[in-house]
Amino acid sequence: MKISKLKEMFSTEDETVYEIVGCSDELGGTKYHNIVQVLIPSGHSGGSHYHKVAEETYFILKGEADIVINGHCFKAMPGMMFSILPREIHDVINNTDNDFELLAISAPAFSPEDSIECEMPKT
Repeated sequence: MKISKLKEMFSTEDETVYEIVGCSDELGGTKYHNIVQVLIPSGHSGGSHYHKVAEETYFILKGEADIVINGHCFKAMPGMMFSILPREIHDVINNTDNDFELLAISAPAFSPEDSIECEMPKT
């Protein structure tokens, strides 16, 4: 077992993503998945997108937000989990006054080439 430190993957006005467990030796040397912590500030969203190959599981840590999957909206609260399959269009929208945090487990490990921005379908 290896203990890793948070490593910032990327940061925008809308979200900051830290890799906790990943493929590099310093982050545990996993082969097939990674775990990231996502922070979405009050009044922001992660942006509608899908993954061609990866599936994700979200575990909500802090705050409340709307998680939209293929146009269906779910209220996310601490302790809840969401499974997102490849090609499911999804977004996290934080319309509250507080920051929102989740863990995202991605298999295979997240890569920017697998994340495609798009519009959310209407239901």
